[in-house]
Amino acid sequence: MDKWSRNERLYRHLVEMGLFCSPIFTDNTGDRIEAIQVSVDLPAVPTTSVVAPVKRPQIGESITSASGDGSNVIHFPTIF
Repeated sequence: MDKWSRNERLYRHLVEMGLFCSPIFTDNTGDRIEAIQVSVDLPAVPTTSVVAPVKRPQIGESITSASGDGSNVIHFPTIF
């Protein structure tokens, strides 16, 4: 297996794993991958404008836990 085929297979495998990959080609045709830059995070995107701060809505103080009537519990019989 030559270097170009190996790099192509590696690039496809990394993308299928969910990684963000940027291939670096040897020429402008885009058929030979020389190297691959791999990141596990989204690439940084430069911002074009600054957004003004936004006020959040008022959150009430009456937040309680969910009621526990047991309707979603499965009761398995005991084994002796």
